[in-house]
Amino acid sequence: MFTIFFKRACFLFASSSPSKQLKPMKQKVVIKLSLEGHKSRSKALKIAVRVSGVESVALKGDDRSQIEVTGDGMDPVLLTSLLRKTMRFAELLTVINLKPKIMRLRIE
Repeated sequence: MFTIFFKRACFLFASSSPSKQLKPMKQKVVIKLSLEGHKSRSKALKIAVRVSGVESVALKGDDRSQIEVTGDGMDPVLLTSLLRKTMRFAELLTVINLKPKIMRLRIE
């Protein structure tokens, strides 16, 4: 009885579509950093650009202490941990999945 249940459970997990789970999505990530000067800002931007899947990086906020990263299939936790190693403080504020824009042409 147990072996039949185990085989069915393994089949159900194996047959679930992994393409839906592993499909890269376009994301917008905002990370708060402790940036004191121009040198630390440029260092943070260089680190963010090196991560695979990153398309654009921008500084955001009143004192420009937040970094906004958009990309396709990037890992926000990896990016935050890399920034934390060098900048000593990095806090992941938001992760937003962006929907692809569908352009419709009107023919009249």
